[in-house]
Amino acid sequence: MQTSKQKDFYQLVREIDENLKKISEIENEEVLNRCMSLKESIEQLNAYILKKLIRIIKYSENCSPILREIASDPEIYAILLKYGIVKPDINTKVIYALEKVKPYMQSHGGDVELVKIEGDTVYVALKGACTGCSSSMTTLKEGIEKIIKETVPEIKHVRAVPYNPSAVSFHIGINDSNEKLIEAMPLREIWGKEISRFKTENIDVILINYGGNIYAYKNSCAHLGLGLENGYIENSCIVCPHHGFKYRVETGECVNVPHVQLEPVKVVIKEDTIWLKV
Repeated sequence: MQTSKQKDFYQLVREIDENLKKISEIENEEVLNRCMSLKESIEQLNAYILKKLIRIIKYSENCSPILREIASDPEIYAILLKYGIVKPDINTKVIYALEKVKPYMQSHGGDVELVKIEGDTVYVALKGACTGCSSSMTTLKEGIEKIIKETVPEIKHVRAVPYNPSAVSFHIGINDSNEKLIEAMPLREIWGKEISRFKTENIDVILINYGGNIYAYKNSCAHLGLGLENGYIENSCIVCPHHGFKYRVETGECVNVPHVQLEPVKVVIKEDTIWLKV
């Protein structure tokens, strides 16, 4: 059981990053070299032990369920990925490549999202200021495509497709008469709020007011199932207030761990009222 003195995974990661930054600013070259050598030795030791542990498990009887459980834990998966013990799939590698170019695009009012991967072709959607911009093809070719191909050599083609959030099933839609909907709240109740909560005996949902659109998800972080109602929006992501897990507002996809996402809930707007299909 975790005590009050123990730090969680993301606290430790943040502290390590902060200390490494301070170490990199040391002006004494001899001290700096010793610190970096110590860091490298610790990482090599960690990698050695982890690889040995996984190897022992791998060759044990009935190892498959244990390995699956290990790989499904977000924090363990992140560490195994860091040390190269598990290899990221092509989806993960493309997402990482896009993360490299996003800061530049966002600084100019644009953005890019992965739509799908088919064979050796990646399809992306340009958003914000990049939509319809005369230089968007230059951005695609010289920025996005170049970084993706450098990071993921098996990708040969990158294609831009129109950004169409209304195609996503849980985005604002028109009510189908056959759908069973629950009245959530008037639209005016979410004005000026990034994250709102709708909770009854049977359901618990967060509503995200972002970019002039409304998105809804089950109020349960995919990490430990904790609530997200006290989270916040940062860089187009919902940030879990408990352990810092980040989910893309428009898709629910987890940035920290591939193949993990929030469970979407369809939103329908009728007569200035928000309804949910649950």
